[in-house]
Amino acid sequence: IHMYVMFRLDKGHSEAELFAALTSTTQGPPPAWVHNGGFAGVISAGQTMYTTLNFSANSNYEFICFMPDVKTGRAHFALGMHRFFGVK
Repeated sequence: IHMYVMFRLDKGHSEAELFAALTSTTQGPPPAWVHNGGFAGVISAGQTMYTTLNFSANSNYEFICFMPDVKTGRAHFALGMHRFFGVK
């Protein structure tokens, strides 16, 4: 089972900065340089889901799966299911 959240980051901010914000013990809103980039609901093995997203060369993006792993309970992104990218 998977799902994804897409974060849009203002140019100049890194994946490491986003992960530091996500794992911070400080509660509150995300930093001002983090924006919603889109998301998709939960899908299971053998299913396909399509969604339309608009990307900008003025931002970077982080694609993350937050579903917990069945065996370890850790979020999939903590096990490597994430991708940082930009567009041209």
